[in-house]
Amino acid sequence: MLRAEKLDSKHYDRVIQFQCSDQEEVESFLKKESFKLELLNIAKTTVFLDDDDNLIGYFTLFNDSTTVSNTKLKKMDFKPNNFSLYPSVRIHFFGVDSNYRKKGYGSFILFEALNRILEISKMTGCVFATVEALPGSNSFYSKHLFVSLGRKKDDPRLEIFVFKIKELDIEVMDSDLLEGEDKEFDTGA
Repeated sequence: MLRAEKLDSKHYDRVIQFQCSDQEEVESFLKKESFKLELLNIAKTTVFLDDDDNLIGYFTLFNDSTTVSNTKLKKMDFKPNNFSLYPSVRIHFFGVDSNYRKKGYGSFILFEALNRILEISKMTGCVFATVEALPGSNSFYSKHLFVSLGRKKDDPRLEIFVFKIKELDIEVMDSDLLEGEDKEFDTGA
């Protein structure tokens, strides 16, 4: 059973133990930047803990805007229009502790991030979820129906992916799981 909690100082000891051996930037962000961005209200981090209070993974979201070419819009069955920017929410960082990989937690945590983004889109308007994927994670996002927009110009290591919010199954997303700040989930792991 996993529970989601808003990042708080009470999580500090667990955060320090988080390991993401193949994506050092994901580990470093959580340990060195996430608390500061939380306090400044620039980005919001949600952590996922198991029944033994082990930190399994996390995601960090912030508001963004995205430029999408008409060619890419057509490929996503999106009518081209005159907008140059689209409101989006970026999955700024996302990670699963190296000790808990290959158990379905990554897909589960991503699904919960998309749930949050859906709720944000209902309140403020949002067309896309975006991510700047680190090398090695591109296939994960493609598998979850994110569409590549290509490499980031100022950092070609990163590939920009978008997920069209309308792709979400509204009936599934509008479940009781979205109620309340702290939640528990059964991943079947």
